[in-house]
Amino acid sequence: ALKLNKMKKQVPNSNELKGLKIAINTVRPLEANFCAEGYLGLLFALHGAKVRIYLDDGILYHWDKIQVDDHDEFLNPKARFDFKAFLLEKAFKLGLNHSNLEFINYSQLGLNEKIRNEYMNEVSRNLKIEINGSKKVKLDFLVKWIQDTALSSVIRYFKTEALNFEDENVLKYFKMSIVNAILSWKVAVKINDTFHPSIYITNHGIYSTFSPAVRYFKNAHVKTLILGGLKVHGTDYSKWSFSDVPIQQLSTSQYWKEWSAKHHQLTDEQENKVYEWLRKRKNLLSCDHQWLTCMKDKIYHLDNKKSQFKHVVGIFPNVIWDGNISERWGEFNGLLDWLDFTLNHLKNRKDVLMVLKPHPTELTFCKKGKRTLDFLKNRVNFKIFNNLIIILPEWKINTYELIPKLDLGIVWDGVLALEMPLMGVPSITIAKNGLFTIPGTIMMDGKKKMYASCLNNLDLVIKRFKIHEKEHLMDILKYAYWFLNVEGISLPTYSRNVNGGYKRSLRMLEKKHFQLTSRMKQFLM
Repeated sequence: ALKLNKMKKQVPNSNELKGLKIAINTVRPLEANFCAEGYLGLLFALHGAKVRIYLDDGILYHWDKIQVDDHDEFLNPKARFDFKAFLLEKAFKLGLNHSNLEFINYSQLGLNEKIRNEYMNEVSRNLKIEINGSKKVKLDFLVKWIQDTALSSVIRYFKTEALNFEDENVLKYFKMSIVNAILSWKVAVKINDTFHPSIYITNHGIYSTFSPAVRYFKNAHVKTLILGGLKVHGTDYSKWSFSDVPIQQLSTSQYWKEWSAKHHQLTDEQENKVYEWLRKRKNLLSCDHQWLTCMKDKIYHLDNKKSQFKHVVGIFPNVIWDGNISERWGEFNGLLDWLDFTLNHLKNRKDVLMVLKPHPTELTFCKKGKRTLDFLKNRVNFKIFNNLIIILPEWKINTYELIPKLDLGIVWDGVLALEMPLMGVPSITIAKNGLFTIPGTIMMDGKKKMYASCLNNLDLVIKRFKIHEKEHLMDILKYAYWFLNVEGISLPTYSRNVNGGYKRSLRMLEKKHFQLTSRMKQFLM
């Protein structure tokens, strides 16, 4: 705080953003938020914008993004007083202090625990659930999008898509998530009524604590920007996604569409940057691979098995519970429905060998949640398959050694959708409006009938891809280059930790970091 206050006196202020009113809804007053949104708020304030940073002081329930493994903890919505966190918040506010910057708590907007409890009582009285399949519910008194955003929070918290609403804990948390969604919308209404921002900024953008407020401001035609988090697929730990949509739906970004329309093809230098990125990923040097120590250099030999089949198809699911939002389902009822559909559609085909490789993070920071196979074994009878190989995370198989052995790869929505075609293997993407569901991949856009047709005609799918491979690669190269080198902003408060992962601290800021970059001006002006 002392360093920041000293530095601010040496930074020349400007009026470049004068006239802008920027609301930053951090939702949670955590160190991570002060190092990201707090820094941005101070930067904008130094250049003339009126900025209000909004913090929740106990109105929302906070477990859909902050993961805890003790599922009894949410039964007591009041967190114990954390003296260290209290001091940190005071210090951060002191360091970020500026005449153009205000911190506003939700309670100052007229929201309190009494209002939250009233909503909880109303939800409990009116909630009528009709269990239909794994997670279908019916709430006549609420609009569908509130149900869906609450559902995504429950999936995230319990780390399972196979929700049991007869479990009183699942039901209680679902109610809490509905209340969160209602209150998130109310927060947005209060912000708009009391501040009338010209720009609304938040983080994450999905789940019940974030999504409703984003939805409100977009409906109100207020410029809405979402800080999507570290670009884990690259190597720069200060590069963060920053766009008009959540990162899980980045292919729909208006900024991507505008850039793509202006750049019909890449220069040789730009193409080389993408291939250099792929080389680094294959050598496990990207941010996410620093955490994926379970994916080293072992090779799974398919030669004996491959000779018995015409095509080898790799199936690569994401972590089932992470980013599992209805906006990406299309006609599927989530990721499990897609996996069930795929496996049973290709079951015992004499011409197709399926290789199912769950996400390697099931062995690392997702190891406390249920695994893909835990979910699938209740839906799929693996014993009757004679054309399926399942590669467990424990086998530590290098995905990049496996890809060249495939004739086709299928992903829900992952970076492999770009990497496989760059390595000569066509990829099918399933999710609707995803992060990597772009032209260049064989896009299903969440449509079951179209997907079934592809599975029934693999020869034609592969042949057409090879015929149009140059066009596919150009589309993929463009998006990969934009995603890695153009999209997003730099957050100098984040950097790589030599021991793995990243570190964050406002102490890493220097005077040069308070200059308003041309990239930031594009977003704000």
